[in-house]
Amino acid sequence: MSSSFGIAMLIAEEKEKNTMRTLMLSAVSPLEFLAEKAIITLLLSIVINIIIFFMVGINVQYLGKYIVLSTLVVLSMIELGAVIGLAQQNQMSTYNKRGLDK
Repeated sequence: MSSSFGIAMLIAEEKEKNTMRTLMLSAVSPLEFLAEKAIITLLLSIVINIIIFFMVGINVQYLGKYIVLSTLVVLSMIELGAVIGLAQQNQMSTYNKRGLDK
């Protein structure tokens, strides 16, 4: 869930600060913009998942399977977060739409 929240906030921040307009006028394509945000979120999520794996104390022989499965989940959450981030106008509305304002 944190990966979807992270990318949604990154995209909403770009829109809120009007830096997305500048990027649209430059040579950056929308796919490159989304890929950059997704790669940052994916790499951080994988590192955090590996740390959690060792904190829980699972046998190391399952590390490969854990990374593959957790990466698939993170990728789906990144897609969901990107849609939420693109749909919202600012960071606060992204925060509220996720149901976290309660």
